Amino acid sequence: MPAAADAVAARPRPSLRPAPLALLAVLTALLVLTGCTAAASDPGSNLIGDDTPDRALQRAREAAAAAESVHLAGTVVSADREYELDMRLGADGAIGRITTDGRTFELLRVGEDLYLKGGEDFYAGPRESSEGATPSPSGSASGQAQDAGGDGEEQQDGGAEGEESEESGDGDEEEAEADPTAAASASALELLGQKYLKVPAGDPVYQQFSVFTDKDALLADLFVLNGALTQDGDAVLDGTRVLRLVADGGAGGAIEIAMDGEPYPLRYQRAAGTGELLLSEFGEPVEVAAPEQEQVVDYGDELEPSATESAGTEE
Repeated sequence: MPAAADAVAARPRPSLRPAPLALLAVLTALLVLTGCTAAASDPGSNLIGDDTPDRALQRAREAAAAAESVHLAGTVVSADREYELDMRLGADGAIGRITTDGRTFELLRVGEDLYLKGGEDFYAGPRESSEGATPSPSGSASGQAQDAGGDGEEQQDGGAEGEESEESGDGDEEEAEADPTAAASASALELLGQKYLKVPAGDPVYQQFSVFTDKDALLADLFVLNGALTQDGDAVLDGTRVLRLVADGGAGGAIEIAMDGEPYPLRYQRAAGTGELLLSEFGEPVEVAAPEQEQVVDYGDELEPSATESAGTEE
């Protein structure tokens, strides 16, 4: 018996603590399972950090929809064209400006009435189809300013339709000044560049541009995220704590949601680097008013003015 007891006592006992390498392997495995997302440091006063990513996105959507107004600014790339937006959107209208291809125009919507105001360079831009996927001022609004005085391309070159040769017309300022058709075109552009153009509701331009003044339509695009949604930790945006959600690891877009107060979406990054928008001033008043009548050019039901109407409306 003593010999047997001594043998048992001498037998090595298994360690209750894993070896360092084994412990490291366990921790690594746990990180692989949980490290695909970064949880927020705390849930925030509105507890958005405790929500699942899908639920957090839904709360942000509901908060944005409930707000009567928002200030939206940033860039959007669509059909290889970049648009820079700075719009204040309210329940009864919107006001702001959009820049694309180096040309800036103002948009004003009062109720259902849409007004557009751009410089001469805006209306003299190249023609494009008004049925394109991206809004284009030259589909109808800019095209008709050129139509007001004759053929658009020849007007831009400084010549008229009846010129004897292209070479003699290009850049010949004296002939352009003497030609009444070119003068009418210049007058039309000057007129439109100084006043608001009222866009008829039935014109394609109305459909193209009114979406930029529609709060619900613009906000709906903010919640288009492609791929599985995960938390990507929290950060501070302009002094406000935000919860960051990413789709497909960020490749499918991202959105940052306020962690204090209402869970408003404060920044939206589109998939594949095609734009970023900042949102602020939720619920702040947006004051809009129709321009004075003398500041408005109204061609009626269609944006198809004649040369006389374009050049002489305000004479």
